[in-house]
Amino acid sequence: MTSPNEPKYDHRIKLVVVGNAGVGKKSIVMRLTNTCIVEAVGLDQAVRTFEREHPGTGFMHRVIERDGEKIMLQVWPVPVKSMIETTGREYQGAHGVIFVYDVTDKESFEGLINWVNEADRHSPDWVCRLMLGNKADLPAMGGQEKRDVEKAEAQTFAEMLEIPFREVSANFDGTVEEAFLKVLLPNIIGREKAKGKWVVEDRAVEARVADRVEAPLGPGIRRCCVIM
Repeated sequence: MTSPNEPKYDHRIKLVVVGNAGVGKKSIVMRLTNTCIVEAVGLDQAVRTFEREHPGTGFMHRVIERDGEKIMLQVWPVPVKSMIETTGREYQGAHGVIFVYDVTDKESFEGLINWVNEADRHSPDWVCRLMLGNKADLPAMGGQEKRDVEKAEAQTFAEMLEIPFREVSANFDGTVEEAFLKVLLPNIIGREKAKGKWVVEDRAVEARVADRVEAPLGPGIRRCCVIM
């Protein structure tokens, strides 16, 4: 019998997050899977904990509910070095790829084409995609960081590649998750239904409830999701 701490999920979705170093891939992962930790200890501390506990290409997960069904979301940040050394392992079984650049770093934007080409080599053409311009809050805060990539330029690039595009800020709750829930997730579900694969399995896989698992992030703080 399944314990209350081990609910079943009906579907599994794997996302791969790619982009140059420093664009905030791990911050995007934290926002998609562990927002409550980010709010409790801050984004920087949450990312440092993730890097310390799971060096390399560790992934995090979260169970979400949609239309009465539970979906296990697995999110993988791909290290920059993998673009040179990769065998495509990170893309195996992926339902979606998120391409991330930093709006204050033109080089990271120009590097997206390399990541798109890598995804083309290692994932089927039916895999859903999303392009995110991260750190969109920084230019508006009046600090040293200035916008180096205009939104219109990024939009034109995304339209050329036929990839949905949003500007987001992993520093603030809502924008990253909204881009996923309103853009990428519906596209993935629609694609899976078209392939006849969006059906509840006879034997749903068990997954631990994230907010019931202790995490070494400080007194009284519990992990939102479990790193697998």
